Amino acid sequence: MIEQNQDINHNLPESETLLQVEGHIELQNIWFRYPSRKQIVFQYFYLSIHAGKTITPVGHNGFGKSTIISIFKRFYDPYAGHFQPSPINENISQ
Repeated sequence: MIEQNQDINHNLPESETLLQVEGHIELQNIWFRYPSRKQIVFQYFYLSIHAGKTITPVGHNGFGKSTIISIFKRFYDPYAGHFQPSPINENISQ
């Protein structure tokens, strides 16, 4: 088993669990690297999903579909960029 320390702490007093997101969700200028690697695996990624819309990520193996879903589900935090699940606004920078 690979053990990794995650930077995401869901037990902080300022943490908030969104049971339902109403509005749109945006990823802006996202840079990502896996916690176990130093290499940036993608950068300058933008995605906007409007309320009530359904999306399906498609593409070749290794193009980042699962990684983007993992960022949405907060399994990973991006290395840098702006993640905005409406109505919360969160800036990420390192």
